[in-house]
Amino acid sequence: MSKKRFFKRNKKKDKQKQQEQKKKEEEDYEQNYTLTSSSSVESELFDSIESSETEEEEKEKEEEEEEEEEEKQKEKQKEKQKKIKKKLTTIKIADFLLEGETIKHQFENLLYVFYKRIGKTKTTVGNLLITNARLIFIPLDPRVYRYSISNIPTIFLGNINKIEKLKPLQSNTIDSTEKSAKGIEIECKDFQLSRFYLTANTNTVHRSEIILKIAKQAYPENKKSLFCYLHKVDKTTVDEFWEMYNPQKEFERMKVNLEEENFPWRRTTINETYNISPTYPIFLVTPRSCDDKLVTLAAQYRTKTRLPVLSYYNSQNGATITRGSQPRMGLKGARSEDDEKYLSAIRQATGNEKVLYIFDCRPKKNAVGNRTRGGGYEIVEYYDKCKLNFLGIDNIHVMRRSLAKLRELCFKTCYLKQNQWYDYLADTKWLLYIQKIVYWSVRTARLVGNKGNPVFVHCSDGWDRTAQICALSELLIDPYYRTIEGFEVLIEKEWLRFGHKFHQRIGHGDSNHEDSQRSPVFLQFIECVYQVLRQEPTAFQFNEQFLIFILDNLFSLQFGTFLFNREQDRLMNVLNQNTYSLWREINLNLGKFKNNLYIPTKKVLSPSTSMRHLVFWETYYLRKMFWKPIRMNIENDNLYLENEKKLIHQQFEKLKNSEINNSQFAEIYQKFDLNIEGLLPEADENENIETLQKKNNTKHKRRHSAEENSNNFKHSPITKSSTTSQIGNKDKKERQRRKTIQEIKKREKGNGKEEEKKNDEGKENVKEKVKENLKEKVKGKRKKNEKEKRDGKKLQKDNNHHKKNKKSSSTKESSSNNSKKKKSKSSRSSKSSKSKKSKKSKKSSKSSNSSNSSVSNHSSSETSSDEK
Repeated sequence: MSKKRFFKRNKKKDKQKQQEQKKKEEEDYEQNYTLTSSSSVESELFDSIESSETEEEEKEKEEEEEEEEEEKQKEKQKEKQKKIKKKLTTIKIADFLLEGETIKHQFENLLYVFYKRIGKTKTTVGNLLITNARLIFIPLDPRVYRYSISNIPTIFLGNINKIEKLKPLQSNTIDSTEKSAKGIEIECKDFQLSRFYLTANTNTVHRSEIILKIAKQAYPENKKSLFCYLHKVDKTTVDEFWEMYNPQKEFERMKVNLEEENFPWRRTTINETYNISPTYPIFLVTPRSCDDKLVTLAAQYRTKTRLPVLSYYNSQNGATITRGSQPRMGLKGARSEDDEKYLSAIRQATGNEKVLYIFDCRPKKNAVGNRTRGGGYEIVEYYDKCKLNFLGIDNIHVMRRSLAKLRELCFKTCYLKQNQWYDYLADTKWLLYIQKIVYWSVRTARLVGNKGNPVFVHCSDGWDRTAQICALSELLIDPYYRTIEGFEVLIEKEWLRFGHKFHQRIGHGDSNHEDSQRSPVFLQFIECVYQVLRQEPTAFQFNEQFLIFILDNLFSLQFGTFLFNREQDRLMNVLNQNTYSLWREINLNLGKFKNNLYIPTKKVLSPSTSMRHLVFWETYYLRKMFWKPIRMNIENDNLYLENEKKLIHQQFEKLKNSEINNSQFAEIYQKFDLNIEGLLPEADENENIETLQKKNNTKHKRRHSAEENSNNFKHSPITKSSTTSQIGNKDKKERQRRKTIQEIKKREKGNGKEEEKKNDEGKENVKEKVKENLKEKVKGKRKKNEKEKRDGKKLQKDNNHHKKNKKSSSTKESSSNNSKKKKSKSSRSSKSSKSKKSKKSKKSSKSSNSSNSSVSNHSSSETSSDEK
């Protein structure tokens, strides 16, 4: 039985009772009173009763009609809500598919387990879709569709590192029938971990069948069936963004005049057919004093024939950065005069006699060990004005093991204790390797950018650690590489054209996750850029999301930019016609990746290389550990808007009832863009609504000015969040100041009352003392009068006796006079003592009055100072 029907029945019963009472009153009236009154009076009484009854009936009808209308409106709202839910639940999957993406397989009623926060897991049941590009999990719960599909677990097939079987799930939040379900764990290259379990409704499907179908799409035998080849529809046209880097234009931008005969650098054509060095690009720049014969002979002394080549030219001082590979000295210590002449020509091309620094990126032990394989390092005695430095950066195998530990740490953060987290992070040594790369890049930037010394960088083969040092040092020297376009050119020049092995280091379409050639070399470079960006937030045109977007598409295989190992393979497979470039997607959506704090500067950046200033990159490594759904921007989502309105009105009522200042009240309404007129509480005597609005506007201006001033700081990780926190501290101080003023006023009121009480008590005490003194004075006067009367009587008696016995009483008179003198002295002493006591009492009363007046004056002075 519903509440409405219950209340309607009660109303009808009450009306019936009222009618019965009226009838009884009429009967009593007829019995008690005689019918002496005229018929006109009776008619008037009956008419009034009938009119009141009709009015009540009309009111009842109106109330019933209003209730019916309210019920109809509520039903309409429910219907609208149902329609919205239908729209949400009947979202077409095709709307979320990418261009060229098609569904290959679908598995229903799978259980997805995720961590909502540390130590607490949750599950949702849904359908798993396997497309030619991704794995998409769509929950069956319609409430989840209010959230963005981009945040629902989606895994690009190229991002899958390995697929493993899981034991049955054990959790208190799951039914007993589902605890015995078998599971699948998918570990991704971007630190994402997804777990799916078979439920009672999916027992017909075997777990091995799901794993095989995922593996076929993720690790195809034919590499041309990857999604980047299927993504582009029109394969006859060339993507213009593939030509972002033009070596001729880039060297012209550096003011390298290759055609002039007097210029110390020139272009060689020895590698146009990739005969000398297949891992090098076609466009190579060497010293002009060295002809092609000497260049080819010098290349033979280097491993993989990767001879030292110009990478960056500083037009201000002529200093250069050149890159190559290790010398082939072997155990016998072979020597090459051609290589010695070539390096001396590089040193002389700077136009000064400064020392050439040779930076060997390896630890010295590794360099010595490579002599057994035919490699080695330069013997400085054979090279004029050269200095050799070993940078101590470990090889790809050490970095791969460090990455594995870091991945385990990120997966353990969901249930790891806080005290153990930093211990595990220290065991990975990940930040220590990042610190070494940043340190030596800063050192090369100072030598080339400030001191004007040439630097030659190499490692074993010259395509891993060499690319890290060269690219990061050039980014610190040249402000062009700190722009979005310049950073794209830098990656093309130092990583793609000079033969970094992206295919082997990342493992595109390869199921062997334990391959010894995999290593996070490019990931380390991007993180080093993030560490510099964090310390110099105003020096870069791009933001953190730009770096994360590049890493995401490094693994997604949505674009063909990072396919293959060298320039020759990319030209052979015609990637510019068959695939899209990553730079196309970035340059068409520049608004997402621009830094609002960017201020162009030409200075050479020198960030701190201390471990104290390096931070774990949480926004990238831990962003997919916890699933936090985000609301979807749907035009017809009235439910979400209504809930927000209710919350806002509830907050408004709480704030209105609570004690709050008008300024705080105006701030809250400006946040929600609401009308302030008529909603503010009554203003104080000295404040108006207009003044409050002006104060709020000035606060917003201060915030913007604080954000702009934050750009002028150096070597400090300043962000928008730090400026807003400073402003919040100022607001807190103002609130504390207001609270202290209110407390002082309350204390003053209490102190005033206490002082009044003290003053009243002091006055009463003074009155009592005065009364006592007056009583004592009156008593003293009475005693004096009585003594004087007694003395007069005695004198009369003595005179009479003297007359009678003049002669005989001479001796007696002398004795009597002596007695009188003694008595007068005693009376005088008693009078003087009493007068002294009265004087002391008067002084004490005056001192008490003066002390009370001083206290009152002191309190008044304190109140005046506080008011000031």
